[in-house]
Amino acid sequence: MGRNVLIYCGIDWAERTHDVALVDDSGQLLAKRHITDDAAGYTILLDLLVEYGDSEENPIPVAIETSRFTEARGLKAYAGASPVTRASGKKSSITRRWVKNDRLNAAGYLWAFASITASPGAKAHYRRRRDERGDWHAAAQRNLFNPVLGQLYYCLKNHTLFDETTAFPTALAAAA
Repeated sequence: MGRNVLIYCGIDWAERTHDVALVDDSGQLLAKRHITDDAAGYTILLDLLVEYGDSEENPIPVAIETSRFTEARGLKAYAGASPVTRASGKKSSITRRWVKNDRLNAAGYLWAFASITASPGAKAHYRRRRDERGDWHAAAQRNLFNPVLGQLYYCLKNHTLFDETTAFPTALAAAA
């Protein structure tokens, strides 16, 4: 059983609240909501989609508009994967980020930790940081999270699958 009218959902993504609009295939506005970035807001969104006929058999396509992370380095900084370099005339220091998205950062550390055993390129990258650079475990893991997150950004932006040789070209050559 198909729909007579196609319905589309558009979300204007912001920092704490989002504007949601449902339109039909002619561009007629069917519904508009302002939701918060929490469980209550997402419940409102899901209820709105169901109200207009969203189902597993007939899903309503959802498009999210955001201008965030136009480059991979913005996502890396947001996740806390890229280091902070501070330099004055005489001294320079490289430290980890304190202001970051803690949930994304925690997921990234778990992802990097799991990739050490699952990916030969990631393991070679991690071992190189530990053995050659003398990094502590957390620093080597954070350094591994940085290129893995960059590869994720590349895959999402270009609609491609993860490729080990693209993500770790020198690490695989060194491991062989």
